[in-house]
Formats: sequence, C-alpha cells, structure tokens
Amino acid sequence: MASLIHEPERPRKPWRVDWTQRDGGRPTKRFRTKAEAQSWITHLRRGAAASDARMRLADWIERWMRTHGPGWAAKTLDERVWHCGRLIAPGLGAMAIGEITRPDVRVWRSDLLARGRTPKVINHSVRVLSAALGAAVNDDVLGANPCHGLRPLPEPPVDRDPATLVEVEALRAELEDPHDRLVVSLIAYAGLRPGELRRLAWRDVRPAALFVLRAADELGRAKTTKSGSTRTVPIRTPLAEDLEAVPRRGGGDLVVPRTTRWDNWTSRVWRPGRHRAEHEAPPYALRHTFASLSIAEGKTVFEVAALLGHSTPTLTMRTYGHLFAEAQIGEDQDMAAAALQAREQAPKSVRERAAAREGVLAVLGTEPRGLAEISERAGFEPERTARLLLVLVEERRVRRQERGGRTVYVLAGAGRGRGGTHREDSISEATAA
Repeated sequence: MASLIHEPERPRKPWRVDWTQRDGGRPTKRFRTKAEAQSWITHLRRGAAASDARMRLADWIERWMRTHGPGWAAKTLDERVWHCGRLIAPGLGAMAIGEITRPDVRVWRSDLLARGRTPKVINHSVRVLSAALGAAVNDDVLGANPCHGLRPLPEPPVDRDPATLVEVEALRAELEDPHDRLVVSLIAYAGLRPGELRRLAWRDVRPAALFVLRAADELGRAKTTKSGSTRTVPIRTPLAEDLEAVPRRGGGDLVVPRTTRWDNWTSRVWRPGRHRAEHEAPPYALRHTFASLSIAEGKTVFEVAALLGHSTPTLTMRTYGHLFAEAQIGEDQDMAAAALQAREQAPKSVRERAAAREGVLAVLGTEPRGLAEISERAGFEPERTARLLLVLVEERRVRRQERGGRTVYVLAGAGRGRGGTHREDSISEATAA
C-alpha cells in the first residue's frame, strides 16, 4: 500500500511516497514532480503483483478467505472452506497462482471426475476456484482468470418431483405442534423458501394474502429474496386454518420462530416426522408441490413464476416445465379443495401407521430378529418394515444391534447387548441389513 503526499513547504522535492513493506517497514522516497512520484507507485505495485503471483494457491486462498470471508453468508463460507480444503488445495494448492492455466484446471477437473466426484460437485468447486482467482484479478495480481470461458461439465437432471398431497398431509398429521404444521403448509400451499420462512412476520400476513418481501440466512441475518422484489401469495383455506391455529403476536414477531435455525428444525422435526409418515420427501419437495398445484389449476407460466418468486418465466419453465403435462388434482378441483380432502383422510392414515408399528413390536417379542424375519412375520414388504423400524429406533422403542456379523433388532430394554446406543439410521442401511 503506497501513499502519495504533497508537501509544498519542501520546494525542491515536494512530493513524497510512503509504502509498506512485507516486513512491516514503512520507507519514504521524495520526488520533484507528481509524475515521478506516480511512476514510482506504479513500479511498486508491479513489483508487489509479481511477488503475489508467485504465491502458492493454497496461501492465496487463505488470504482471500481472511480478507473477504467475514462478508460471506455462513453457508457460503462453509461451502467454500469445504471445497478449498477437500478438492482444490489437494490438486492445485502447491502451484503458484500466476502459473495456473486453463489446461491445468481441466486436468484437475478430470482427476476429480476419475476419483468419483459428481459433475455437480466438480462444477461447484470450479466456481469457488474462479471466485478466488477472480479476487486476484481484481487486486491486479493476475491479468486474467483461467476459469473464465471454461464450460461446466454436463450434469444429470435434478429430481424435482413434487410431494403428493397425500404425503404433505400425512407429514403434517404426524406433527403435534401447530407451529410445525404451519411450516409444512407455508411451503406446500404458499411456496415459501426456507430463508423466507425465517423472516416471515405477522405484519406480512394479511386477511387474504401473504406479502413475501424479506428473507434471512442460516444465522438469521436479513437478506433480500432471491428475486429481489416483493411478491403476493393468496392464502388458501388449508393454510388459513393453520395460521389461525397459531397464536398471533403483535408487532413484528416472526410467524414461525422455530425455523430460525433451519438445519436444527429439519433434523429435530422434519426427519422424524417424514419417517413416521413413511415417505422420504425433502422439504423443497413441498415447494415443488406448490408449483405443481398452481400449474394444475391452469395458471400460466408467468403467473406461476410470480407466485414462486422466480426472476424470469424462463427459470420456471426450466425448473418445472415437465409438470405442465402432469396433474396432481382433478379438472373440477382447485388446490384448496384437494388439500382439504387429503387432510380429512390423514388422521386415518396416522392410525394405520401407528397400528403397523405396533404390529412390528408384537412380532419382535423378546428375541432378536433380523429384517427379513420381521418382514415375513409382520406381513409387510422389507422396505416398509425398514421404515417402521427406523421410526421405532427414533422413538427408542427398538434397538439396532450387530450380533455375529448380523444386524438384528430388539425391544428397548431387552437383552444386554452393547449396541443399543440411539442413532438415526438411513432407509438404505436398514434395508441392506
């Protein structure tokens, strides 16, 4: 960093340049004219840039994160730390940033692909690398970013299948707290994103519509919505019922404060609830449900884009174009009527699922049994039995143990094995047991 200072009281050399050296020193040099002083500053900057260009990429990334990281969202910082530490630094970290070329990036990318990394993960890593090298370009350390113009690897299409109304209402029925039920309805029947849920205030809830104009990151810090503008979403009868079931507070209190830490809410509420409902839909599948229902009601792509908060109808067609040929509801139904019909059937489904879990418990008795034996005795398909067992493990009514290289399940409190520590197991693990 160099400073240009004019000192007219020194007529022979009135221009002074101060600059900071790497060892912390602060030398000074005087000049007769301003042009000479500015030329010296240019010389210093070129020398500093040439020195920085010899810096290892790993060291540059460390500086980049130290100087720019405090301004990033928590999720962005976590993602960039992971990609830099796990994928970028091991492959390119030892190279000088001024020596990295586009062919080097292609070779590194191919190596990641050969080691089994998915195109989606690799493309994300390239974007992180491009951001780091772009910062070097902005600081005049590099003349060009070698990642610019590099076409991303083709990615398989993303699964954007919506959760069915039966799945939505089955999950909602398994949640006891009205705030948690309201979260499900806000996503499925208003299309809110997680960040928008975190900042939805009671002043944004009007008699017939929601005003979606703000969002928050994972730490609760305010940010704009993805489209950058306010959108209005009509309040349908199912959503209205759940809004009325939650005590309304005055002022600007949040509607669903429990979702401020989204990861905590999904692990504590969502996953156990969906296991009990016996489906595996992620939260965003409910936003896809809202898109599907809006399309089925006959809304145009422009109307659907406005309801979802998409910046352009093109984004809507690229994301949900396949849903225009499908229908979740009948031609003579609207979203509210179809949702209320599914809601009426949900309590019966809850009782049936509870009875199924009790049937599995009855089959277990006091003897350790494997998945295949439990399935045969209970009369369920292995996959459904696995889902039921996962719920029972979560409820700590059943323990999963390893005995003689075989996975077995026992009633909580039965036996003296050491494998009774509670943990959440995936459907695939239980099915393969």
